[in-house]
Order: sequence, then structure tokens, then C-alpha cells
Amino acid sequence: AYSRSGRTVVAGSGAGVLVAAQARTGRLLWTHDISDGIADGVTIAGAYVYAAGRNGSVYKLDVKTGASIWNKPYEASGSITSSPAISDGRVVVQTNENRTYVIDAASGDYLWDKGRMRSAGLTIQGEGGASVSRGVVYAGYDDGVLVAMSLEDGSTLWTRDLAGKKTKFVDVDTRPIAHGNSVYAGSYSSGFYAVGRKHGNIRWHHPVDGVCSATIGGGRIFVALRDNRVQSLDLKSGKVLWQTRLGRSAVSRPVLLSSGLWISTGDGLAWLDPAEGTVRARLSPDEGQSAPVGGSGGWIHMVTNSGALVGARLL
Repeated sequence: AYSRSGRTVVAGSGAGVLVAAQARTGRLLWTHDISDGIADGVTIAGAYVYAAGRNGSVYKLDVKTGASIWNKPYEASGSITSSPAISDGRVVVQTNENRTYVIDAASGDYLWDKGRMRSAGLTIQGEGGASVSRGVVYAGYDDGVLVAMSLEDGSTLWTRDLAGKKTKFVDVDTRPIAHGNSVYAGSYSSGFYAVGRKHGNIRWHHPVDGVCSATIGGGRIFVALRDNRVQSLDLKSGKVLWQTRLGRSAVSRPVLLSSGLWISTGDGLAWLDPAEGTVRARLSPDEGQSAPVGGSGGWIHMVTNSGALVGARLL
């Protein structure tokens, strides 16, 4: 994640260290220990860094110094494997206990939580995380249900079953994306959906197995699948525009920058043409690359599989 100026990059790893560095020089600015490790990226909002630990701890730090702002981390029940969402003075996190928590961003105090019963069927480990838009929290759960809730009090606005006829591995593991009048989300085994933002009505459904993550941009949705494929879908119809197979292991969430589409493949990093899906180049850092990259001001930054924070200038 980047500071507002883009001059500072903050990243964490499963080893439990949060690091801030100058984006262009790599000079270390501060570190902060997160004893239980970070499974996903951090979020920067204004002058603060928000990070979630694997054991359910949520932290708020000063982006310039790394100093803790709250008296103590907020402790949610369960493991958090996705970055926090920040909106309207609230912090939203989702845990593997099938619950969504909302915390006061100023004080770190609990406001509300809501969830669903854990699915009795086979599920996929990991959560895509909740998103917030226009005062509404969107969250998907392991029973294949997408829920819209009021950010203010957690009241349910609508629910939509994305499992269809599937009974196994129906988890909604993508972070819902609210864009225009639609919300986009995927069930792991059922496929990818566009639903109406107001009522949750299904606008289109792209049946495909192994939906892991997605990114939106340029009138398209880029979807990462379990079998190392990436698909580009038309935003309005869900039609497949192209698909490309990458690497030998699961691919990361696609990251769309002005320079192109960047996808980590486990053994390295692939740079794709977002219009055609062709691979422009590949990078292979030591020990490989699995986590999604970040980009700002003509630079990309990545945390490699060995735990190193690497910056690269795009020429």
C-alpha cells in the first residue's frame, strides 16, 4: 500500500513484520512487529496504516512513524486473511469464522458484527474480504451467499445465493467489487456474477470453476482461476474476451496499472497486455513471487516468497 504522496510503500508478510520504505530508494523508514503474521496486504487511509493479523488482531499505525494509534489492537474472533476496508470512519474486516466486523476507526472500539452459520459442506480456506461503497458493506460467505449490509448498523439490505446448483466449494472468496449500478463477485465452484447494487438481482452469470479473485478496469473484469488461468470478461455481458494460462501454481489477484496487467504466478511475475491477454514480459525474483504487486508513479513493488520487499522502475 502507498501513502497519499506515493513516496512511501508499506508491506507486510507472513513472517510477522510490517515494513515502511521510501518507494524509490528502498530506504527503511520503520518496522512494526505483527506477531501472528499478515496473510494479505495492508490498507492506507489518510495518515494511517491499517493491518490485520492472522489471529484476528487489527492494528492502526501512523504511516510516517509506525507508532500504534489505538491503545491495543482490536481482537476479532477467528483468522483474518484479507486486508481491511476503510470507509466513513469505520474499519471493516472479515474472518474465517464467517463473520464481518465493523470497528470505529478513531478509537478501535467495536461497533457491530454480523455473519452466517458455517457451511456444513466442503469449503475453501481463505476469505476474499468485505468491501464498502456508498454506505453499504458487501461480503461473501462460505455457503455461497453474498450479503449487502448497512455500514451504519449492520442491517441486512439484501442477500443473493451465488451457489446455484453447486453443493461443494461454493465459497464467495472474491472481494465483492461495487462498480456503477452492479456488484461483481464469484463463487469458487459456481462462477462469476454481476448483481444489481440496489436489490441484488442477477444481471449475468459466467459459469466457470475455481474462481479465486478479480480486478476491474477499462470496462473489463479480470478473473484469476485455480488452474492458473486468467480470464478477461466484458463488464456489461460477462462474455469471455480472452483467457491466458500462466505458471504452474495458483495465480494471484490480477493488478491493473497504467503499464498493464500484473499477475504473480508463484515462480515469478507476468506482465500482460490487458486488451489481448498476451504476455509482454516475465520477472523471476529469488524464491519466486506469489503475492499481488502494487504500483505507483511508474514503479512496481512486491514482497517475494523469501520475504524481501523489492521495487522496480518501469522504463
